[in-house]
Amino acid sequence: MDGRVVCLDNFIGNFNETELLPLFDKHRNKIIFLTVAYDRTLHFIPDEFLKYCHYLNLNRIEALSINAELTEDPSTVEEIEGVSQRVNPDSRYSLLLSEILSEFGIGQSLVVYKSAYISNEQDLCRTLVFDILPYCIDVLQVAPYNASERFIKYAGDAGRCPYKNLIKGWFAR
Repeated sequence: MDGRVVCLDNFIGNFNETELLPLFDKHRNKIIFLTVAYDRTLHFIPDEFLKYCHYLNLNRIEALSINAELTEDPSTVEEIEGVSQRVNPDSRYSLLLSEILSEFGIGQSLVVYKSAYISNEQDLCRTLVFDILPYCIDVLQVAPYNASERFIKYAGDAGRCPYKNLIKGWFAR
């Protein structure tokens, strides 16, 4: 794992935003942590950076916000090199994600990119819950249930999303 993790601590906001995408490209096979002082800081860089990563706000994970003393020894996880598999997008769920992202105001190139990796409903739900919806709320300050009719139709009260109650509990304002 040595050399596989890169941390860009408070990289954004120091007038070096133009270097961010080339840096992501340079470290494409590494785990990159990008820390920012404020969620809205990411609003000032192109959403294209989401082609290289997933948005994860650790402030949303309550267990990580607790000040706890660690009593266990650190674990070592053996890394297994993954084999890149060609994703065959399911046109129904890819199209649904495309429509939702467009209504959220996400750029077209990112809409196409994210939609290409949706091969089933699980992929759609995972992408929405752990990537897109937190980014929309924290960075873009877009309320998903107010911004997208297509999202309401899928994850609203009458929607067919299997996780609609969980999604409403986490992301409805």
